[in-house]
Formats: sequence, C-alpha cells, structure tokens
Amino acid sequence: MMQAFEHTGRNDSSFDSNSFACPDVIFAPVYIWVWNDVCTREVIDSQLAEMQRLGIRAFYILPEPKEFRPHSMPTNLSPDYLSAAYFDLCAYAVRKGGALGMRCWIYDEGGWPSGGACGKVLRDHPEYARQVLQAHTRAFSAGDVYRKSSPDVLAAFSDDREMIPEGTRFSADAAVTEYVAEKEICGDADYPDLLNKGAVEYFIRITHEQYAHALGDALGKTVTAVFTDEPKAPGRAFSGTGLVVFHGEVFAQFGVDFAGQSAQLVLLQRQHGGLVGRQRGMQVQHRADVAALELLL
Repeated sequence: MMQAFEHTGRNDSSFDSNSFACPDVIFAPVYIWVWNDVCTREVIDSQLAEMQRLGIRAFYILPEPKEFRPHSMPTNLSPDYLSAAYFDLCAYAVRKGGALGMRCWIYDEGGWPSGGACGKVLRDHPEYARQVLQAHTRAFSAGDVYRKSSPDVLAAFSDDREMIPEGTRFSADAAVTEYVAEKEICGDADYPDLLNKGAVEYFIRITHEQYAHALGDALGKTVTAVFTDEPKAPGRAFSGTGLVVFHGEVFAQFGVDFAGQSAQLVLLQRQHGGLVGRQRGMQVQHRADVAALELLL
C-alpha cells in the first residue's frame, strides 16, 4: 500500500516526444535499497554514486534489522533500526539523493509486514499482543454443575462433541474442553494485534512520526510517498486451534458478535472437519484485515 504526496501527471491530451523519451523522475522505477549490513555515510555515498551511474533515479530504503529473521536470513544492520543514528543516516541518504536529482519513498517497517516495527511494538507494549483460542480440559463427575473457569472462556464442549452452556449438570462423568482467549507472543519480532487502536498509534509514533521529524522539509519534495507493506490482522495459526480472537469493538461495526462466532467456528470444525471452519474463518479474517488497514490509513 503506497500513499503518495503529490499528483504525478497532467490530465491533458498533449503528447511531448521529449518527455516520453526522457520522462520526469516522478515516472521513474523505484528501486529497493536494502540496508542489511553496517551502514555509514561513506557507504551511502558510494552506493548512491553507483545508482546514478546505472541510471537509477528513485529508491526506497528497506531496512532488515538483526531481529527480522535471525535464523532464516540473518543480517548485520548497524546502526540499530529506529535508533537516532539510523534516522540520521536515512536523512543523510535522502539529502544526498535529492542533491543528485533523485526521489525517495519511506518504507515504514523493518522487514515486513508493516505494523510491528520489527517487534518493538510488543517489546514495549506486550498488552498489544494478539489473543488466541487455547484449549484446556477439565474433568467433571456425575452430578457436578459446569461453571466457567474464567470469564475469558468463549465456548465449552463435553467429551469433544457437544457445546454446553454454563450451568449444565452432568448425568455421568465427563471431560470438558474449554476454549479461552489468551494473549500470546511468539519470538522477539512478533506481530501485534493491529485491530487494537493503541498498537497502531504506537507503531505510527515510533516509525512515521520519527521519519517525519528526521526528514523535515524533504517530505513532499524529495520524499514523495510512504510504502506500507501488507498490514494485516493477526491470523496465523499460533495456537492449537488455529483461530485468533479479534477485538470485539472492531467487529461490532460489522454487526458481528465474535465470541459467538468463535464458538460456532469451533463447532463447525468439530462437526464438519477443518475445511468448513477454515472457509468461515477466512471470511472473518478478511473483515479483520480491512479494519486493520483502515486504522493504519
């Protein structure tokens, strides 16, 4: 998703052969400039000179911090992503590029997808973690009455078959599986719940606003766009159930009771197999992705 700061063409029917042969920089391909190693002003000068030699006229800096994918694609980015020294080098690269007649975009994440600041959002605010459905099994004897183990229980099933309400009295011994909404963080660079407005506001504060402060008057001139890469509601199967619990206030705008939806999804998966549950889950995920993007924009 790209947000542009300027109008990039004239709305008329004239044709200028010179402009077609040598188009303005606003029409130039924008190249990805990956920062994944030690970066200095000397390195920036050298690589910008090489870009100019090759005819590259526009770029965006894509930082890949050490925390991004340390096991599958380790990097040695220095200075640290989002540090004062990092923003200083970004501003230097933009100034030097502008002096060479280049244009620049901002890429608003360390790696991808946009929204977590390469784990910093959750490292600073673990309360913005996703909620997932976790299964916990409890044993009941004949004559016992079922009571939820906590207010966060969304659904309960007796002997892995029948969904039961609170207050159910058992006629025989039974095993009850409760599905509970719990916070979960996986790894140092995990992704936050972008349906939490506070998470989105904090992400914008430590990325977009810091870029704006560092780049100053270059915004709208040398810097002509912001690239937001694939923001989404958390939807990966981190829990055993493969379901993520989204914020109820977000789904209220769609007229959806997500606690009830979660229970129905579990029941569908148990009665009809995973495919039916996944299809319904994809519909819910799409609604969540739309809501997350609206919050970012």
